[in-house]
Amino acid sequence: MYSADFRAWVKAADGPRERMLRQAIHTVIVAIAHDRTLHDSTYLKGGILLALRYASTRHTTDLDFSNSAPFTEPGGRAVVDALRSTLPLVVEELGYDLDCRLQSHDVQPSPNHTYVNLEMRIGYAMKGSPAHRHLERGQAADALSIDYNFLESVPEKELIEIGDDGTLRVYGLTTLIAEKYRAMLQQALRNRTRRQDVYDLNYLIERFGPFSGTDTARILEVLVAKCQERGFTPTRISMANDDVHRRARAEYAHLATEVEGMLPDFDESFGRVRNFYEQLPWPAG
Repeated sequence: MYSADFRAWVKAADGPRERMLRQAIHTVIVAIAHDRTLHDSTYLKGGILLALRYASTRHTTDLDFSNSAPFTEPGGRAVVDALRSTLPLVVEELGYDLDCRLQSHDVQPSPNHTYVNLEMRIGYAMKGSPAHRHLERGQAADALSIDYNFLESVPEKELIEIGDDGTLRVYGLTTLIAEKYRAMLQQALRNRTRRQDVYDLNYLIERFGPFSGTDTARILEVLVAKCQERGFTPTRISMANDDVHRRARAEYAHLATEVEGMLPDFDESFGRVRNFYEQLPWPAG
């Protein structure tokens, strides 16, 4: 079982504002680990998982979670209520002198859709500071954004230790890679852009490759299943689509302020990501 040293990650923050952000992230994750319902049904994914489990240096202020169950209004309320009640306990337990409170929550796009995202905003401030008074009024200047997705299958799972604070369920590597490709391919259908996927995929492929035949077969299997869940079927040539390339490039340069060191060249990164995709064991024909 992998062990994530949150305390060391917090201490390694670049400056007090980054340290407060990491303390808030640590607080939320421990709250999820300590609540039995959330612990058993919630999986961490996205940029924070990349940072904690795979040592990525891309900075993000968002926390992304998945739950394989379909959305129901009672289920959504249970998530909100669990965080609201558990956060104060974890704030005292961790002893950061940082307070974290749920500021707002909303369901997007609406409860009657198949794929629903519960958006939550967790404010944070140092106790006793002027900013803390705003936090108490539900008007925190500093906040984490949480995207909590329902009906997200997680074929490969991993359980990681978070120090003395228990365990956390997270996406396994093959599912993480497949999910990143699914998100890239789906952007044209959703009329959106995502600047981070090429960077993240390039990082994972370079850092943890080469992958075994078993792993690439599993990535393809999960990718196809996840795409079909969203109403489309990928093919070997899907990454050659000009719209996929255009949308991946659109905001890529903005990552220069979000990563440590030089931002990798987009064309080289996209080429590596596309080549890996096309080398997956697609069926002939």
